[in-house]
Amino acid sequence: MDIEEKLEMENLSRSIGKTVKAHRILKDMTIEELARQADLDDKYIGEIERGKANASNYTIYKLARGLGLADPCVLHDDAKREVYPDMQKKRLE
Repeated sequence: MDIEEKLEMENLSRSIGKTVKAHRILKDMTIEELARQADLDDKYIGEIERGKANASNYTIYKLARGLGLADPCVLHDDAKREVYPDMQKKRLE
């Protein structure tokens, strides 16, 4: 992986974290409440939200379910729009 790819991955991780935090705040949830709903450690969720930890696809799935999102792709798609603002990606309904 070259430096550019590494930077893109870091940006995507930070964006996923910001997206999780935004959805959590919109739902008026604390990190601890999300941790209980998603069956994850609250410290780990905090690290994800700050972009300090990379969330696996399974973790993103658990976060989405904990947030009450029907489709975990929402977290990925919102994050990608932030990292790649020119990307015009159609989501399958």
